[in-house]
Amino acid sequence: MIDGMMAQVIDSDKAREIARYFLAQNHIVIDVRNPTLEDHTWIVDAEVTLYATHHIKRVKINAETGKILSCESHLNPKTASL
Repeated sequence: MIDGMMAQVIDSDKAREIARYFLAQNHIVIDVRNPTLEDHTWIVDAEVTLYATHHIKRVKINAETGKILSCESHLNPKTASL
C-alpha cells in the first residue's frame, strides 16, 4: 500500500453477502440487517433459525479483507419463549 492511501474497503452489500453465506452454512437465514461500519469492521446482525430456535447473530467482518473476525449469538427476544 502506498503511504497516505487507504486500503480498498468492501461495501455494505458485500458485507451482507459474506455474513449471509457464512451463516447459511449452519442456519436458515431469515433476515440480514443493514451493516454498520465501525473502526474498519463491518457489524452485521442477522436473524437466523436452527431447529425452530430463533437467534440474532452478530457477525464482525474486517472491512479491508472480508475476513470474519467473530460471530456472537443471542436468542431473539420475540421468540425466546416458544
